Amino acid sequence: MTTTDIAAQCERLRAALEGVTPGPWLHRLSVMADRYEIALELDGPSLVIVADTPDPEEAKFNARFIALSREAVPTLLDTIERQAAEIERLRGALKRARRYVADLPVLGDADLAIIDAALTGEDA
Repeated sequence: MTTTDIAAQCERLRAALEGVTPGPWLHRLSVMADRYEIALELDGPSLVIVADTPDPEEAKFNARFIALSREAVPTLLDTIERQAAEIERLRGALKRARRYVADLPVLGDADLAIIDAALTGEDA
């Protein structure tokens, strides 16, 4: 996945979070006609049914994941964006350093290839 792909995915996720009820969300399972409903508790006693399944184990895992995602996704997006900014900062520093080290006799073509790969995000 390229940096552009990751940035686009982050943008889509941020847009999807707009207007979503703030967390934390709690989850509850209820049995209705041999189906397990996954309900999220949002802002007090109101429950919203978000999914159902005939499998109680699947319902338990799905409910926990859905509830945790509300707080985890924004945190992960913030982390990805901070890391992307740091990678760009380091690439800029490496690019500036590359101009100075290219003519040093201690560096061979393989060393320069590693630096160039870091600058483009490719494997050396």
